[in-house]
Amino acid sequence: EFDPDTSSSTARETTAFRALRDELWNEGAFKSNACAVLGQLARMLLILGIAMWLTFVWREWVVLGAAALGLFWQQSLLLAHDACHRSVTRHTSVDKKLGSVFGTLIGGVGAGWWNQEHCEHHACTQVIGPEGDPSAGSEPVLCPHVSMTQKLSRRARFFVNFQAFYYV
Repeated sequence: EFDPDTSSSTARETTAFRALRDELWNEGAFKSNACAVLGQLARMLLILGIAMWLTFVWREWVVLGAAALGLFWQQSLLLAHDACHRSVTRHTSVDKKLGSVFGTLIGGVGAGWWNQEHCEHHACTQVIGPEGDPSAGSEPVLCPHVSMTQKLSRRARFFVNFQAFYYV
């Protein structure tokens, strides 16, 4: 069993992380901000409105409209991710509904399925095997260091060359 009071560097790092987390929590850094949430929703509606306007009114800009729709979907899934972590409003029932609307209905990713897979991912991050991390072993979409590209397939290395354009 893990004992955070042992003298190993991992235990010291864990203890320091927990102290920092407690300090930030006490300072209110993790409190939900209704104005920020409403602002995010307003930005998303604006992006959706622009996408629809470019697609249906300015038909010669339909490609830009499609890009704006893609940005709206990306923002929807980002909001769903935070809601499924129960960190948007800090009210479980509200965050579950937000996750379902923005993840399942708008984003097309089942919030219930995502929650189960993502919780398993956090419980056993990078543990490879049938009982391990469901995302371990899949090729990454972001490689922040060149050493990560060495074991990638040729096709994956090709796409990693353009990560500065698609990972925004």
